[in-house]
Amino acid sequence: MSEATASSPPAGKGKGKKLFGMDRTTLIIVGVGLAVGVAWYLYKRSKANTPAATAGIRCTDASGNPGTTDASGNCIGTSTSTSDGVDTSGELSAMQTELESLLAQEGTGTDAGAPGPAGTPGTPGTPGSPGTPGTGTVTQVKQYDAPPGLRGAKKTATSLTLSWSPPKQVPAPISYTVAIYQLNGKEVHQQVVAGTSVTVSGLHPGWCYTCNVWANRGGPGTGIQGGNHSSVKVCV
Repeated sequence: MSEATASSPPAGKGKGKKLFGMDRTTLIIVGVGLAVGVAWYLYKRSKANTPAATAGIRCTDASGNPGTTDASGNCIGTSTSTSDGVDTSGELSAMQTELESLLAQEGTGTDAGAPGPAGTPGTPGTPGSPGTPGTGTVTQVKQYDAPPGLRGAKKTATSLTLSWSPPKQVPAPISYTVAIYQLNGKEVHQQVVAGTSVTVSGLHPGWCYTCNVWANRGGPGTGIQGGNHSSVKVCV
């Protein structure tokens, strides 16, 4: 019994040391799986960064023969086509050629020329002839009627006021002549006015006067033009 006990190995000697709770075999399997996963991720990433034009485009020259690509995957030739056989660059070139042809036929371009110098101004037209004068005539009054509505009133002990309306004739009078007489017929005042009212001063207190008014054809100073006058008696 004592020999059997002495030859038995210590408990737990057949098992390896554990790391992160895993034995050596499990740790190796996990490490290999991680390495494979990382390699696969890097491979997919490098595939994703590869230009799509290189994978899906083939190059052809002007005759349709296969072309070549440079180190960056760009076609060395005059035409490119996608993997489904559609020649996109050829269509764009044809459209551009047709557009240039239409522009040339219409005479238009993308670069507009500079504007030309301004033209010389035209000669002025001849002035129109003056219009003919009207044939209508205005009858000139040789002698006005007596100014209507003559009124007189005392203003002070030595002055009086007169007012009247113009006669209804064409053309209207330009001035009026006013004359003041004593009752014995002696003229004591005369003046020509442009309006239809006047104040006469320098009279004798308590006396009465005869006041006459004429309408004149001319301006002030032209005198009386006839015997048609209005008359009124005023006492001061």
